Amino acid sequence: DEIEFRVIPDPLVRESALESGDVDMIATDNGPSLQRLTENDSLRSVIQEQYMETSHVMLHLTKKPLKSRQVRCALLQAIDREQLTELMTGGFHILANGPFSPGQEGFLADPGLPAFDPDAAAAAIEEYEEQNGPVVVNYMTTANSITKIQGQFIVDAWNEIGVDAELTQVEQSELIVNAITGAEVFDAFGWRNHAGYWVDGQTHWWGSRTVSPDGELGLNFARMSDDVIDENLRIARSTTDADERREAAEAINRRFAEQCYLIPAWNPRWGVVYREGLENVGRMPLPDGESFAIPILSGRAPLTATFLSSD
Repeated sequence: DEIEFRVIPDPLVRESALESGDVDMIATDNGPSLQRLTENDSLRSVIQEQYMETSHVMLHLTKKPLKSRQVRCALLQAIDREQLTELMTGGFHILANGPFSPGQEGFLADPGLPAFDPDAAAAAIEEYEEQNGPVVVNYMTTANSITKIQGQFIVDAWNEIGVDAELTQVEQSELIVNAITGAEVFDAFGWRNHAGYWVDGQTHWWGSRTVSPDGELGLNFARMSDDVIDENLRIARSTTDADERREAAEAINRRFAEQCYLIPAWNPRWGVVYREGLENVGRMPLPDGESFAIPILSGRAPLTATFLSSD
C-alpha cells in the first residue's frame, strides 16, 4: 500500500525501465518515446490533449538587438518550426502558433504569426545591421543531448540569415536563475511554460508590474512590457463576462504574434504510460461523485484513486 517514486532524468532510460518491468508507470513528454509506447498493446496511457505548455524560444526583450521587432520577427521567420517539431517530437506533439494551446482561453488557430520565410528574415537582418551593427545572439538551453539537437537546429537557422549565433548549454538550475535575474548571458533561451486554462493565470509572467531591471529578480522573465497586453490582462481579470474575457485573451494572443515576443515551437502532449494491472490512473473523483478532475496536466496525473489490481 505505497507508491515508490524514482527520478530517472533520461527519457529513453525511463522508457526502457517501463518496458523491462523495472517500473510500473512513467511520465514523459518525449514525443518519439510516447509514439512507441502508445503503440505497445501491453501498455496503457493517459495523454494530455488540452491546456498544454508551449515549448518556445524565450527572448530577453530589454537587450539590444532583441528590443527590435524587426530582429525578433526575423529570428522567428528563420526557423522552420514544422521541421523542428517533426525532428524533435516525431510529429507526436502539436505545432504551436503562440503561447496558447488548444483548450486554453485565448487559443486561436491562426493568431497572425509571421510565416517561415528565411529570405525575408535575411533581408531584415541585413537592413538592421546596416544601421545598428551586428546581430549577436547566444541561444542557451539545458545540458543534454536532446536539447543540443534542438539548439543546434535553431542556431544554424539563425546563422543562415546572417545572425552571429552560438549555442551554450548549462544545468537547468543555472538556466532558471539566469532568466529570473535577467542575467547578461540571457539572450534567447529554450523554454517551456504557460499551461493552464484562464489567461489570468499568466499575469505574473506577462504583466509589466512583474518586470524588474536586468540583474534583479523578476517573474516576467522576458522583461516584456506592453500596454496592449496589460490592458487585456486587466479586462480578463476584472470582467464577469466569459465572452469579454475570451476576447481579451485572444487580443493578447494576436499581440504576441504581431510583436514576435516569443518563438513558439510545439505544445507537448505529456503522457503517463503504465503497465496493465494499474487502475484509475488520472481519475480523481470530484465531490459531486459523478465527474472527475483533469486527468493530466504538464505530466502530473492524480493518483488519489489509483490501485494495483490483484488479478
